[in-house]
Amino acid sequence: MRGLTLKHKKITYFLIAISLCGALFNVGYFGSPTMSAYFFYIIPSAITIVFAGLILATRGIDIPKFNYTPAVLLCGLTLYYYLQSFFTPDGKFLAVHVYMLVNCLLLLALILLFKIQKIEIAIIYKIVFFLAVIESLICLMQFIGIVKSNNEYMTVSGTWINPNVTAIYLSLSLPAVISIFINPKSDTKKIYSVGVLFIIAAILSLKCRTAFIGSLISTLILLGVHYNCIVFIKTKVSLTKKISFGIVILLLTMLGGNYLYKAKQASADGRQLIWKISASMISQKPIVGLGYGMFEREYNIKQAHYFASKGASENEIANASFVYMAYNEFLQNFVEGGMMGFVLFTTFLMSLLVRMNRYVNEDKPGQNRNVYTVAAHAAIAGFAVMSLINFTVQAIPAMAIFIIYAAVVCSFDKSYQKKIFAFEWLKTSLCSIFLLGALFILFSQIPLASAYAKTNNAISQSNENDNTNRVEALKSLQGKIQTSDFYYTALGKVLYKEKLYAEALKMFKQSAQFSSSPSIQMQICNCYCKLKQFDSAIYTLKFISNMAPNRLTPKYGMMKIYQQISDSSNAQKMAHELVTMQPKGPSPKAIFYKQEAQNYLNEQ
Repeated sequence: MRGLTLKHKKITYFLIAISLCGALFNVGYFGSPTMSAYFFYIIPSAITIVFAGLILATRGIDIPKFNYTPAVLLCGLTLYYYLQSFFTPDGKFLAVHVYMLVNCLLLLALILLFKIQKIEIAIIYKIVFFLAVIESLICLMQFIGIVKSNNEYMTVSGTWINPNVTAIYLSLSLPAVISIFINPKSDTKKIYSVGVLFIIAAILSLKCRTAFIGSLISTLILLGVHYNCIVFIKTKVSLTKKISFGIVILLLTMLGGNYLYKAKQASADGRQLIWKISASMISQKPIVGLGYGMFEREYNIKQAHYFASKGASENEIANASFVYMAYNEFLQNFVEGGMMGFVLFTTFLMSLLVRMNRYVNEDKPGQNRNVYTVAAHAAIAGFAVMSLINFTVQAIPAMAIFIIYAAVVCSFDKSYQKKIFAFEWLKTSLCSIFLLGALFILFSQIPLASAYAKTNNAISQSNENDNTNRVEALKSLQGKIQTSDFYYTALGKVLYKEKLYAEALKMFKQSAQFSSSPSIQMQICNCYCKLKQFDSAIYTLKFISNMAPNRLTPKYGMMKIYQQISDSSNAQKMAHELVTMQPKGPSPKAIFYKQEAQNYLNEQ
C-alpha cells in the first residue's frame, strides 16, 4: 500500500511538471504561439483533474481539512464566465472560458491531491526550481548571443515570444526557489544559491519592470516574515525610528518608481492611455460587463472613437498602438465582467491573502513557521501587485504557477481549514464534476487543437497551385473551430487568392467579430477595393487610422485609393500627412510610404 501511495505521488509530481512545461511552450504549430502554450497547458491539466477524481473516488468520505473559500470563489468566477457567454458573438464559448474552467478544476484537484496524498511541498518547489533555472539559462544564452531570441525585436525573450510573460513567470518562481535555499533543513544550498542568481540575472536581462516590482515585493515579504523582521520592527523599534524608516522607504519607492517610469517612458505613457480608455468603457455595461474574451475587440473600437473625436493629446497619439489587454487584471475584469466579475476576482485574491496579517501579529519566531507556505503567500502577493500594472491571468505560465501556490495555501496553511465531506453524495458529486469537467475539456479541446494544426498547415503550404484544395480543407474545419479569428482570417486569405472576393470579405468580417486587429481590417479593405467599393474601403482605413493614429499604412492606403478614383485633393492631403508623420519606430515600410508620398507631391 505504501508503494502504491508513493507511485501515485510520483504521478502527481510528473503531471504538475508536465503542465508547467506545457505552459512554457511557445511554438507556431497551432498558428498563434500562444495557442501552443494554451493546448499544452490545458490538456495535461485535464489529465491531472481526471487523476484527482480517480484518487478521490477510492477515498472514504473522511477528507482532511483544507481552506475551501478561495476554491469556492474561483468556482463562482468560472461559473460567471459561462453565464456571461451570451455576450460573445453568437453566444459561443471562447478559449478563455475553457481556460478558466481548467484553472478552477485544477485548483480543486491539486488541493485534494496535496491533502490526500500528503504531497511534499519541497518536491513541488524543486520542480519549480528546475524549470525556472532552465528558462533562466535560455534567457542568459539569448543575452550573450548563443541562442536566438524567439522575438525578432527583443534580444532576450525566453521560450515565449513576449518577454514579459517569461519575466513574470520567473518572478513568481523566485519565492519557491528562495524558500528552498533559506530552509534550515535544506541540503545542497550552494546549488540553490546559484539558481537564485541565474533567475535574478534572467529577470534583469528581460527588462520587465513588472517582474522587477513583483520580485522585490515577494522577496521582501518572504525574507521579512521568515527572519521575523516585521514583528521585530513592530515590537522592538521605537516610534521615531519607525517614522524615519518609513520616510526612507517612501523616498526609495518614489526614486525607484521614477527610474522605472523614465526607463520606458513611452510605454508607461501608453499604458496610462489604456487605463484611461478602459476605465471609460466600464460605464457601457457596469453591472455585467462587455463579455469575457472581448476586451481586445471592444477596447480598440473605443480607442478608434476616442481619437476620431479629436480630443487626444499629441503625447497620446504618439504612444498609441493596437492593444490586446488592459495591463491591469482588476480593470480588465471590471470591463469584461462588470461589477460582478470585479468583485469575484478581487475577493478570490483577497481570500488567499487575508491571513497574511497574522505574520505581523504572531509572537512565535518567524523561522518556526512553514517557510514554504510563507513563500506561497509571498508569491500570491507579488501576483496581486503585478496584476495592477500588467497582465497575469492571461500569461499562461504565470497563471499555472499561481494555481500551484494557491493550492499550497489552501492545503497547508492551517488558518480557516474545515472539513467539507461528511456525506457520500458530496464526494460523489465532486468526483463527477472532476471527471465530467475533464472529459469535456479533453473531448472539446483535442479536436480543436487538431483543427488549429490543420488550419496552420493549410495556410503554410508552399504550393500556390494547390490553393483550391486548401479552400476545401479549411471549409471542412468550420464546424470544429467556430470562434477563432485565426481560422476565419486563414480561410479569407485563401479565398482572396482564389479571387473569390465577396466570400473572402464575408470571412474577414466574421473574423472581425472576435478581433479588431488592424491586419484583419486591412484584409477587409483589400476586398472592398477588389469589389470597387471604394467608399467602404476608405471608411475602413479611417477606422484603422483612428485606432492607431501613428500608423502610416492606412494613410498610405487612402492616398492610393484617392489617386485611383482621381480625388487629387484628398490624395495630396494624405500625402502631406504621410510626409510629416513620425512613425513609432524605424521600418523599411515607413521609409517607403514617406518616399512615395513625397514623390507624389513633387509630381503635382
